[in-house]
Parts: sequence; structure tokens; C-alpha cells
Amino acid sequence: MQDSTYFSIRVYRNIHTCSRVVASTIQNKRKGTPQVVADVLRGVYPGEVDTPAPKALIKVVQNEAHVNVSYSTALRGKKLAISELVNPGTVTSVKLDARNKFKYLFVVLGTSIEGFRAMRKVIVVDATFLKSVYGGMLVFAIGQDPNHHHYPIAMGVIDKEKDASWSWFFETLKTVIPDDEELVFMSDRHKSIVKAVQEVYPLSQHGFCVWHLSQNVRGKARVGSEYLDNSVHLEKWARCYFKGDKYNLDTSNACEYMNSVFKKARKYALLPLIDAYIEKVSEWFNKHRKGSAIASDTKKLVPYVENQLHNLCAIANGLFVTELNHFELEYSVLDIDKIPCVHAIAADMALMRNPNRRREIHLHELCLKYYRIDTWALAYYRTIYLVPHQSTWIIPEEIEKLVILPPDYTKKSGRKRDKRYPSTGEARRKQSNRANPGIHIGRWFEPLNTDEDQEENQGDNQGGNPSEV
Repeated sequence: MQDSTYFSIRVYRNIHTCSRVVASTIQNKRKGTPQVVADVLRGVYPGEVDTPAPKALIKVVQNEAHVNVSYSTALRGKKLAISELVNPGTVTSVKLDARNKFKYLFVVLGTSIEGFRAMRKVIVVDATFLKSVYGGMLVFAIGQDPNHHHYPIAMGVIDKEKDASWSWFFETLKTVIPDDEELVFMSDRHKSIVKAVQEVYPLSQHGFCVWHLSQNVRGKARVGSEYLDNSVHLEKWARCYFKGDKYNLDTSNACEYMNSVFKKARKYALLPLIDAYIEKVSEWFNKHRKGSAIASDTKKLVPYVENQLHNLCAIANGLFVTELNHFELEYSVLDIDKIPCVHAIAADMALMRNPNRRREIHLHELCLKYYRIDTWALAYYRTIYLVPHQSTWIIPEEIEKLVILPPDYTKKSGRKRDKRYPSTGEARRKQSNRANPGIHIGRWFEPLNTDEDQEENQGDNQGGNPSEV
């Protein structure tokens, strides 16, 4: 109406000219996407491949994301979530011969590469026989974490122990672990291993397994010393003459343990063997990750070293310490394992108990950085995902076109031997690497409160050898 805010509708045409609303205004009508389903699965079932069926996922997505999805969307989201469960940084290599027949295999997980940076740089290598119809050798490269647990670095499959196979294995290993002066290899005295380490890792040091040496010397009581002097260089097996730092690792027992763990898997074909390896390594990573997470906040060192230092503190408490100020004495406070020796601990006790001390030196400050709990946690902070079902694999087209033939083999008559005869002296004592809640190293460095406590300690430690530090 003219000169008014009122109006009247006289004609109605049932045709919409406005734009359509993109987003639905009704909450229960919202539709989800495969990416939404994958995000829900990642949050509800982290790191798991065996998730609910698509029909059950529809209800899970409704409860978690408050959206509706169809069966096909749930199925695509499930496949998308599985495809995202990968181990980044993993390096694999396969070598074929001139006839496209399988020859060598190398596998190293990205988590192992990253975790080895928090390890003492000692690698134990060895090979054992595969028991499948095609034969071959299973190769392991093993480290040791700060709490003295075996830490698998790489695995491989070769035809036999020879110069070409070991050189290929070390050259492939060098692509992920470069040559370094701090690096140390431990193995038996196989000539191909010795030659490959010298050629591929010239800056590293190579030590021989003392247990294998003991088996070679056994039965040669009269000429045992001459055998070691003439056949083996002293710096290859004697810890005091070794040029690098091999710490407590003087045998290839780590690889022997892996051979025992995969005793059954060594009968498998190649793909099931790789699945068994990844499954076992994932199990160990999850176990030790929890162990490093629940470590006491009041302690700085890993349980194994904490227990070892506690025993040394009991000995150091009985030593007599004299302060020497009239001359300088050069003395390394670390022993071969890079932890304080008993004399350094005794001196540190005397310093911390002195009320007039000028500075404080805590025992964990004298230990190598690899023995700290925070370093231990860095080795296992990443998750290792299992290999999903083959139907979910995304294989590049150029890889799918490759044809790999199995290697040649000769069928042998007779029954295969599953067990070998153990040699005398194989069993090695294992020290405790579990946390003891009753152990607290700090109490050894507390000041002595009363004269009665001093007399009691002197009475308990009678017979101890006095020592000047």
C-alpha cells in the first residue's frame, strides 16, 4: 500500500528462484563421508585392523559423530582406515637374479630406524637356516635398548652365507644406518662377515663373539693360548684392548635368541615369515613402551642400571675416601659399560654427605645418556602396525606387473631335523632388568645423621679394603 509499511499478495506463482541450501538444517539427516568413518575408527579402535563389520559401524558412527552413513560408505571408510595403518619410513629391498628368480630380501621398519638413534651403537649380526622347501638363510641385525632388552633392527633372507650375500645385506643396511666411528658390529668369525664389514663399514669396529671363540679353543688346552695369539687379533675379543665401545655385548647371544623365537616361523613361506616378524616386534614394542611409561618419576635411570648401581653403592659405602687437593689426578669415572665405577661412587657419596660442599654431583649425571629413562622411552614411542589383509593392499601398477619366480631347490631325502644338540656352556646367566620399588639410590648419598649411624655402618663394613679416591 502506498505510503505505508503494509503490502498485499495478489498473485502467487509456485516457482522457486532462490538458491538451494547446501547443508541440511535437520541434524538427524546429516550424511557422513568415508573420511568421517575412518576418523571414528582411528579414535575408537586405534591401531587395530580387526574392526567391526560395516553394518555395525553404522551405529558406531551415529553414536560418535552423530551422522548417518550408508553401508557402502561404512565399507569404504573401513578400507580407508586400514590403508592408513602403515609404518612410515619402512625400507624394503628385493634382489632377483638374471632369470627373475628370488635371491635376497631386506626389511627394516621405520620405527626401528628411528628408535636405534636412542641406542648404544652396537649391532649384533648372524644368520640361521630356514626350514622351508626352498631353504636359504634368515639374517638378523639386533641392537640392545638401554634396559638390556633385545631390539630388532633389520631382518633379511639370503641364499647362503657368502661374500656376495653378506655384502649386499650390509650395503642395504648402510642406506638406513650410515657408517660411523661410534658403530660396533658383533658376530662370529665367518670370513664373509669380516670382509663385508671391512668393505662396507670401514669406520666401524668389529668384535668377535667370545662364546664361539671358547668353542674353538675347547679341546686345545695345551695350545689354547697359542691358538688365540696366532689366529685371532687380541683387540677383536679382549674388552680391555677393543678400540670401540661394545659395553656389555661380547657375544652374539641376541641373534641366537631371535633364532629361538622364530624357530616355528622359519618353516613358513616368505610372506607369513614377514608377518610373524612384524607381529613379534610389535608385541615387544608395546610391552616395553608400557614399561618405560610406568617407570617411577623419582628415578632417572632405567631399572637394569638402577639395580646394578644399587649393588655397587653397597660396596662403595664400605670404602674409605680421602680428599686429595695437593695434586691433580686424572681418572676416568666410567667403567667399560659407561656407568660409574665403585671408586667414583664412593667419592660421590663423600661429596654429597659433606655439608660444606661447593657443588652437587648426582649419580645419574655420571652415567651415559643412553641409560636414562627418557632416552629409553624414545626408543619405543612409535607404534608398529600389523600388515592388513592382502585384499586391502594398494599396490602400484608397475609393481603389480612384476613377475618373481621362486628359487631353484633340490629335494632332499630323509626327515628334517627340527632341533640341534645344545653345547655345554650355552646357558648364560641373566641379570634382573625389572624395576625394584624397594631400591632408591638417593639414600646412599644422604648425610649421616647421628654418631650411632656411623658406628653401625662401620660395624657392618668391617673387613672392607680401604681405598683412596
